[in-house]
Amino acid sequence: MTIPYPITSEKTLGPAGRGGVRGIGRRRRAPGELPPVKGEQVRVFLVDGEHVVDHGRPDDDEQAVRASHVAVVDLSRNVEVPVRLTIPSCDAQEFTVQATFLCSVTDAAAVVQNGQGDASRALTGYVRSHQRLFQLGLDHRVSAINHVRLLVQTQLQAYVQLRPPVLPGIAADLASVDVLTPDAVRSFQNRLNEQDAAHTVQARGLNLQHEIERIKEDYARQMEIAQRKHDTQMEEMRLHLQEQTQRILNSQINFLDEAVGDDPLRAAYHAQGKGELSAVDVAHKVQEQADRVAAGQRDEIERSRRLEDEDRTWMRQHADREYEAGLKREERAYQVENGDRERLRALEQLKHELDLKKLEHLQALESSGAEHERAMIERAYAAEERERERLHEFKGRTLDMQAEQARLDHQANEAKLQLLYAAQGADREHRHAFREREQQQAIDREIREHELRRHLLQARLEMFKEYAARGYVDQGVISQQDVLYGLTENPPVTGQEPRAALQDGDSGDYGDYDESTLREEGSA
Repeated sequence: MTIPYPITSEKTLGPAGRGGVRGIGRRRRAPGELPPVKGEQVRVFLVDGEHVVDHGRPDDDEQAVRASHVAVVDLSRNVEVPVRLTIPSCDAQEFTVQATFLCSVTDAAAVVQNGQGDASRALTGYVRSHQRLFQLGLDHRVSAINHVRLLVQTQLQAYVQLRPPVLPGIAADLASVDVLTPDAVRSFQNRLNEQDAAHTVQARGLNLQHEIERIKEDYARQMEIAQRKHDTQMEEMRLHLQEQTQRILNSQINFLDEAVGDDPLRAAYHAQGKGELSAVDVAHKVQEQADRVAAGQRDEIERSRRLEDEDRTWMRQHADREYEAGLKREERAYQVENGDRERLRALEQLKHELDLKKLEHLQALESSGAEHERAMIERAYAAEERERERLHEFKGRTLDMQAEQARLDHQANEAKLQLLYAAQGADREHRHAFREREQQQAIDREIREHELRRHLLQARLEMFKEYAARGYVDQGVISQQDVLYGLTENPPVTGQEPRAALQDGDSGDYGDYDESTLREEGSA
């Protein structure tokens, strides 16, 4: 239900009754006879033909008792008052015009006196008095509502400027003008919007379907190209693998030919015949290599031990520094606590002195008989005592908080130090384990390589013995560099054919030696 504005309620009053036990008291209005008012409202009484504004009169006030009518007026500022009317169009339909005015009551008595109980009705009559407004829609259909809106807004604003609304006791200003959309136009536009939305959805669905089909075709083409590329790469990899396999087989064949051929045996026979290398020299070279490996391992172990000693030294120094810092913090906390204890003792001493002074003063007052002064002094001493107790309690809480904070700081530092020790120990163990693993891997690698070289040399010596047993020792040649290379590194692999026994009359590289000399060197 809409509350009327500006007069929210009004009432005719009868004669006021008398109060008192027997009805002989003053005249006053009965409770509930006068309408209640809010903070923004005011009463207006009709007293002897005059309208009087009530400013908080009681029920027995002369004006309230003599009043024959009372009205409640709303004094709110800038109250929105809507005005709605219809104007015709050219297609037998109507435009609904809604104007909103901001109204404020300036004279409550004038409002009641002139009967301005409903400002909306008065403003509706004011707008209807402008005949030009009803002619604006005659040339336009309802569908041209936006153009009519501009015409109506311009016309009403100009009308209000030229002929402002005059309402007794009320100031009214035009706030807004609008032409409401007719239901037929709204329904028609909604149907158009729904059709546009359906068309948009259908078109987008078709576009998506075409896009999906295009993506499928592109994907099929890409998959076909990728499959062809994959097949080509697989064929190339197969050919490359076949080539690598053949190359490895050829290398293995060449290695076997080199291992069982004549070149190593001739090199060994030549080195032994010329006295360049002996079994003792080979043993010395092997021992020197083993000594170098052992020396490197000892150096690595010594370096690891030195790093561990440095880590332990740093940990001890760091722990000592942390311990000294903790002692200093505890010493500072102890000094603060001692200072607080000294202050407490001073307060206790002061309290004792004040109690003595109080006792002396009370004794003096008792002797002089000044009871009133004694009571005042006792209250003053009691207040001082309460203040001292409050200060003492506050200091005690402060000391407890400081002690708790110091304890928490100490625990936090200890926990931090333990975490640091644990992290450093784990890191050190990780480094040591990593170094030990690397050392063990290096040792295992050296052992495997040494065993491989030893087996190769053993195979060459066995072949040399086989050639010697068959009488082909004269054609075997071996050099010192090849033997040392076979002991320390992997032997080279070549594809040379093994040399056969020398033909008759072919001295080869041994033309400078006669048969007796070669026999002696071979037996040596």
